[in-house]
Amino acid sequence: KMNGKRTKRSNKDRRRKKRPKEKEHVQSIGPGKGTKAHLGTSYGLFDNYDPFKMTFTMTWTVKPRSGEVDLDGAILLFDGRGEFMECVFWDNLESDDGSIVHLGDEIVSESSGEGEQALQEESENIEVDFTCIDREISSLVLVINIFTEKKFNRVNSLKLKCQDEQKNEILHYKWFEASLKEFSEYNTLVMCAIEKYKRNWQCTVMSVPADLRYGQVVDILVPRLNDLNIVRPLVPLWSSIVISIKKGAGLAAKDLNGKSDPFVMVSTVIEQQQEVIFKTKIKHETLNPVWKDATFQLDYSPDLSILHFNVKDHDRFTDDENLGWFEVDISCIPMNQVHERWFPLNLEVSSKNRKKKDRINVNTMGKLLLTIEKISTD
Repeated sequence: KMNGKRTKRSNKDRRRKKRPKEKEHVQSIGPGKGTKAHLGTSYGLFDNYDPFKMTFTMTWTVKPRSGEVDLDGAILLFDGRGEFMECVFWDNLESDDGSIVHLGDEIVSESSGEGEQALQEESENIEVDFTCIDREISSLVLVINIFTEKKFNRVNSLKLKCQDEQKNEILHYKWFEASLKEFSEYNTLVMCAIEKYKRNWQCTVMSVPADLRYGQVVDILVPRLNDLNIVRPLVPLWSSIVISIKKGAGLAAKDLNGKSDPFVMVSTVIEQQQEVIFKTKIKHETLNPVWKDATFQLDYSPDLSILHFNVKDHDRFTDDENLGWFEVDISCIPMNQVHERWFPLNLEVSSKNRKKKDRINVNTMGKLLLTIEKISTD
């Protein structure tokens, strides 16, 4: 009441005061604007980067009066069987294939405080070029450790950041002091795992502690990564694929007699490179060839997803002429059933030489009948 009269309270006055939110132990941002990276969740961070080069930055501050606390970042490399291959760290600054380079550490800034209370922020950078990484490598594990006989109870904060070549931030994850208390008796922390997934890579942020001494990475940490299923052998999505080239119809006539002498060449397409893996017999003087023994089988390969079929007219004295081509995306083929389909032949430049937009208004003449059976691993 005011002056004997009841006054209306505004909605703002009626609102209860909200309790302040408790600080999260782990704060995370990215990948991408408006999204968050959560512990243990996998992200296809590099789907839109082709080719791409990423820099992983580990930044930390040490508590006052902690003495020398030297943190070192490292990347462990594993092959498709989950076998340890090598480690890139301060004493081995570059991987054998040159795709991973340890750029060393640096003092980023002096935080607030004076004298013994001052917090010094330091960081280490490791650059990964995914365009030239060895094909056998399927997993990378990013680790940070302390080799000055100190533990993580001396570390005030820890951050992991991933940036592309244009300095765009793809991932940013921070461990606060409260979360680092959980690792107070450890000197090593697995920060993230980067795994090959189909034809790309995905990153999983994690917090797996260990207590190591110098030289114990292979003896202690690697078995622990396997036991915790952090490093997993690549699981084939299929075991093999069987393809039969049955017949062609309505092919173009290239010879003076109104006929052609067709045959088919099949190539794998891996990283825009073609390799011939199968060739049918030549069928003479026909535009509707039939093959009874044109069957081949391919075993699973993580890099294999596209098969290129090129139909040609055989000439004895001159170069063979193209009758058309098409490509088959293996990932689109149904599993464990015989898939039969006619594929129209494209007459324009083959995929090996064409540019990205050359598929527009492709003319066709003739077609080829295939049966395809993709066999699962079960």
